[in-house]
Amino acid sequence: MRGAALRALGRIRTPPPIPELIEALGTPEASLPQRIAEILVRFDARCRGSLCRELRNRESEVRRMWAAEILGWLGNAEAGIPLIDALGDVNPEVRAKSAGALGKLSESRAIDRLLEMLLSDPIPFVRTRVAQALGAIGNPRVIDHLVQVLKDPEWWVRIRAIEALEQIGRESAGTLLAALEDEDGEVRRRAATALERMGYVRDSVETLEREGFSRGPVPDPPPDREGGRDGGILGRITNARPPANKLLVRLAGEVGNPAAVPVLLEALQASDDASFRSASWRLSGNSGTRRRFPRFCIA
Repeated sequence: MRGAALRALGRIRTPPPIPELIEALGTPEASLPQRIAEILVRFDARCRGSLCRELRNRESEVRRMWAAEILGWLGNAEAGIPLIDALGDVNPEVRAKSAGALGKLSESRAIDRLLEMLLSDPIPFVRTRVAQALGAIGNPRVIDHLVQVLKDPEWWVRIRAIEALEQIGRESAGTLLAALEDEDGEVRRRAATALERMGYVRDSVETLEREGFSRGPVPDPPPDREGGRDGGILGRITNARPPANKLLVRLAGEVGNPAAVPVLLEALQASDDASFRSASWRLSGNSGTRRRFPRFCIA
């Protein structure tokens, strides 16, 4: 019956049943608020003011949370200031949803407040949403703060920071290179993949090739299934000379693509450079594929 009532309310346009729908966002049933939110989005600007006021409703944390979420979906910049105010909400879900909405709005006025939260909010999932929001806003001045987040005790916060750095672009390449030294293997893998996706690896290798560290250029393959181009790394390993080959081996090992195994094996067999052979062997283990190497390579 409530579902049928919602469908009916969604068809009513004059006057729009916005107050009733917003009140219903607080229902304890898990499936209804999502459907209510989708109906409210249809009213667009007509419900924006009511949703902004709802962010200050201290009677229902659930309604405040959904108000922030819907305002992000609507994408209207006039909601920016109320959402910035909501970043101070006592409820972590409301803070997280408000940060996410500000990211969708690309609200540059929120940067200072988001940076403060990035380093001080006690709830890890709030920090992850803040990092994502900063990446979506894309201002390069947040890079130094995201560097500090790479020391966050929660690995998933560090991963969201890496994704934010990738969104910002080439200005963050130095920070991502530093993330290759992180103690967590998944963080290292994400950093290496981000460097490849943003074109840093390709451009660096091309520079090395121009400086004579290659036996000849190798064309890039099509993107892999994850949207990156780590095949471009693999295609150049056996063709590169020191120190370019060591850089490529390092990144290939961190990305962790099992397709690296035959390439690293070929590099091991072809090279007389002990340090290069050691790097190839050591980093092949990052993807869990070392066991696939023939036993003579281990020797």
